[in-house]
Amino acid sequence: SVASGGPRDIVRHTLELMHLQALFPVVVTPEDVAHGKPAPDLFLLAAKKMGVPPERCLVVEDAEPGIQAAKAAGMQWVRVPSRG
Repeated sequence: SVASGGPRDIVRHTLELMHLQALFPVVVTPEDVAHGKPAPDLFLLAAKKMGVPPERCLVVEDAEPGIQAAKAAGMQWVRVPSRG
């Protein structure tokens, strides 16, 4: 899944441009939850939609609010910087 803080239309368009939409059938954005990152809402909803317990999820994140959200959700995480 993709759980992004970006607008849904931009997230979906980016996945289409990169030909990745089939790999990520679950897309969760702030439009779907009451609280964005660093709250865990995005990640917890994505896990629920995938049918996977949070503790079995791995979050790939580039920013501190997302890492805080992953920790709050009880998920493992790895930081992948997006800018050098």
